[in-house]
Amino acid sequence: MKDRYLVDTNVFIRMFLWDNLSQYESAVALFTEAKQGKKEILVIPEIFIEIDYVLSKVYKLPKQKIIEYLEHIMATPYVEIVERESVVEMLELYKQSSIKLVDGYLFVVAKNKDAQVFSFDRDFRKLQSN
Repeated sequence: MKDRYLVDTNVFIRMFLWDNLSQYESAVALFTEAKQGKKEILVIPEIFIEIDYVLSKVYKLPKQKIIEYLEHIMATPYVEIVERESVVEMLELYKQSSIKLVDGYLFVVAKNKDAQVFSFDRDFRKLQSN
């Protein structure tokens, strides 16, 4: 049985920004082993949300660059995305509107659970009217 890893946000940040060489190299080593079929990598939806938050708020990256990074994760064939369909829909909402990524996820989960979202967020109301 292969070792399985849920990868944390900071691993992706190191890989995207190359701002800590030793951590970057460790992350690349894990992803290389996954690409070779020796290990399994899983990513939960919350990691996408946290990546967006860290890159936008801490590193001040533009939304389009963040979207590129998130889509790169999605396109990596040897990475398993937990709740992939929800993440795809969340990213589409994020790309097509001014909502926060977390609000997109909240909207998608509510829709999938046949529920409504109770929120005071005005941007969020735009999704509810569609």
